[in-house]
Amino acid sequence: MKKYLLLTALSFAVITSSIAQTGSKYGTDSVTCITNISLFNEYFKQNNFVDALEPWRWVFSNCPAATKRTYLNGATMFEKLIADEKDPAVKSKYLDSLLAIYDQRIQYFGEEGLVLGKKALAIYDFAPERKEEINALFKKSVEKEGPKSGPAVLYKYFQVNTELFAEKKITKEDVIDVYDQVSEQIDANLEGPDSANYDKSRMNVETFFGPFATCEDLVEIYTPRLKATPDNVVLLRKIVNLFGKKDVMMQQFICRLQKISTKQNPLQKLL
Repeated sequence: MKKYLLLTALSFAVITSSIAQTGSKYGTDSVTCITNISLFNEYFKQNNFVDALEPWRWVFSNCPAATKRTYLNGATMFEKLIADEKDPAVKSKYLDSLLAIYDQRIQYFGEEGLVLGKKALAIYDFAPERKEEINALFKKSVEKEGPKSGPAVLYKYFQVNTELFAEKKITKEDVIDVYDQVSEQIDANLEGPDSANYDKSRMNVETFFGPFATCEDLVEIYTPRLKATPDNVVLLRKIVNLFGKKDVMMQQFICRLQKISTKQNPLQKLL
């Protein structure tokens, strides 16, 4: 089988050998690059990740811009290797390789926001104790992607914030701010083609948000903000969404807002 794979790869390399003189995306040794791409692809199709490692590493190091599949299939391969590995030291090295894949993919193929989200999810899955690093990656990803952020990224971003709060590393106000951020992006996708997954994300986020949604906490957090910017429509809209229009406490808070806001009171337009 290995002989067959090598012959296949060499045949493909001969056909494309003219690339060697062009200084193209296949690097300075394009024939070897294409040979190793072919070998990796064949081993990958067979789920033979042990033999796939060597040609993959060559491509990753020597012709990193050759094909995006080096990163797509490489990430899949290392996720499987990490999941199956029992030795913590080897598992850690595999994780380092997986994270390097995401970094180098950004370098050569862009999509920084999308890829940072994938990187954050990978660390969350395989090294969940690195919460602050995970949170920073999610934050940057969501800021760049906005409503294009995936449902898993949005849900996990909020979840890791609740965990950081439990460890007393962030405030309740921080958690509420992230809730508002992810809820806005989820809501923007509830009528889209992936609405079912975004709806699952929404339900998960709401479950985790429960302990942070007391009216007393919201009043304490948002009253000083509103006093500072009494006619901030964006802030007022956030308050209305968080409290819910039918909440009894909301009615009490409205009275407080009316005393704070100016005569034009933009709050009335939101109710």
